Amino acid sequence: MRMKPSIILAATFFFLNTQCFCQNEKTSNRISDIKNWYKEIQSVGLKNCTSNNYIVYDGLSPETSQYPFTQKIKRCSVNERFSVMQGEFNLYESIEKLNVYLQHGKIFFVFIQLSAETYSAEYRYYCDTNEKIILELKKESYDPMKPLGENIELKENLNKPVKSIIEFERFKTN
Repeated sequence: MRMKPSIILAATFFFLNTQCFCQNEKTSNRISDIKNWYKEIQSVGLKNCTSNNYIVYDGLSPETSQYPFTQKIKRCSVNERFSVMQGEFNLYESIEKLNVYLQHGKIFFVFIQLSAETYSAEYRYYCDTNEKIILELKKESYDPMKPLGENIELKENLNKPVKSIIEFERFKTN
């Protein structure tokens, strides 16, 4: 017995819509959990922190004079579930502040603030249980006298490992 193409098409459409709805609901639930974990960390505060500094050299270009810039790293164990890593990475014309939030050693949220001359931006990365990006939001301004704009949802980094996007190796010091 041969199925009619319309039945196959309807079944495929139903299956894909069901999968999409379940995935969206799962992502929505994860983002809600992340927001609750973030609130919990903020209410407890950062505790049991250690700090490290290291120097990098940067200049206007590789051909010009290079100047030392201190890179600051702070690691805090909030409680048995949560930890936070903070980095302040300074270069010749920019500064980047990262806050990496972990649950049981796995990244679930990253907040980044960037400043360079007249440009400033904030990025928020929400991650799944495998540290892959499920939502990326960005606010930016090209005028230092004006506040950052509205959040814009970006798509190009979805499902990518967050460690590769934030250059996680900067947190590893000798």
